[in-house]
Amino acid sequence: MSDAPSRSSWVAPALFAVVAGCATYTIAMRHGFVGLWYLPVARAWVFGRKPAGVAMSWYGRTGDVFVAALLGAALGRTVGRPSARLMKLGGFVAGVALIVAMTTCIATNVDR
Repeated sequence: MSDAPSRSSWVAPALFAVVAGCATYTIAMRHGFVGLWYLPVARAWVFGRKPAGVAMSWYGRTGDVFVAALLGAALGRTVGRPSARLMKLGGFVAGVALIVAMTTCIATNVDR
């Protein structure tokens, strides 16, 4: 027997992390992003809604999604050993969340 953790010990946290990260990204993109912005011309950081002028939201958005994914993984660790049926459902939900997040990303960047 191996001392390696079983698959079910990391699948639930991974699925929770994917869903939480995708939900955070989708909400931030569809409803406006209040977060950390980098102003490359001024070489300054601003927190809040999109400032006037050239501003980059990538750093703040990535940080928000990363924190949400960590919280989702922590929540997923609290789940006991999920059944195979529940893991399949979680995989489906995570897949739908990924598709929605990718569609949101494409839709918001096509307009530019």
